[in-house]
Amino acid sequence: MGFNNNPHVAKAVAAEQKANDASDESSRTQAWFDAARLWERAADREKSEKKASEYRANAARARTEGETSPAT
Repeated sequence: MGFNNNPHVAKAVAAEQKANDASDESSRTQAWFDAARLWERAADREKSEKKASEYRANAARARTEGETSPAT
């Protein structure tokens, strides 16, 4: 167990895993947007600007994944 007190990081990672495992495009898209929201929450809660910047980059990447997922 690490010393990370930011629960949104683990939730964002889990949402990304859910997106990768999704069986249909709408679930995949929703999971990517959920991950982006959770990364933003993690960044807002983070005290270290370096980590907050990293989390914001993860949020942008997840949002891009959600936007580029083909809709069914």
